[in-house]
Amino acid sequence: MKKWWSYLVIPLAVTMIIAGIATSTWAGEKGKFRGRAVLYNTKLEVVKVPGTEENFMYSGELDGFIFNETGGTFLDKARYQVVFRGDVIKGTGKTEGYKTFTMPDGAQIFVKYMGEGSNNRESGTFTLIGGSGKYQGVKGKGTYDWTGIKDTKVSWDILEGEYELP
Repeated sequence: MKKWWSYLVIPLAVTMIIAGIATSTWAGEKGKFRGRAVLYNTKLEVVKVPGTEENFMYSGELDGFIFNETGGTFLDKARYQVVFRGDVIKGTGKTEGYKTFTMPDGAQIFVKYMGEGSNNRESGTFTLIGGSGKYQGVKGKGTYDWTGIKDTKVSWDILEGEYELP
């Protein structure tokens, strides 16, 4: 004769195994990615340095979206927001800022970046500094290559890197 609690053990064990499998697809996940983004400049402030024609400081914000070109889900179809500041001296600029990626489910990834360039082109490095939801504790790094389309507020960005989830 079976005890009443034995009817709970098998369903409970099956539920725990399924939950463990579902969790393990995110826990410890790592990989490489390549993302292509389209951005729109929503805010830009420029301050010229007195006494020069070619030196200035700037800050602003970009908003857009990114797709993962490697076929994975990391950074795929995410909203992509950037806040930045920088300066240009004799045509060459240095920029730094933060990027926030918001996934369709609301989870976010936070990035710090630094780069330099000229003539609406910029490249540099980035570091994944944290996240929320399933991306809490994310780590990683990579490079980016940003191109602004002259005389418009539109640009694109290509990011390549690696990530690791705890």
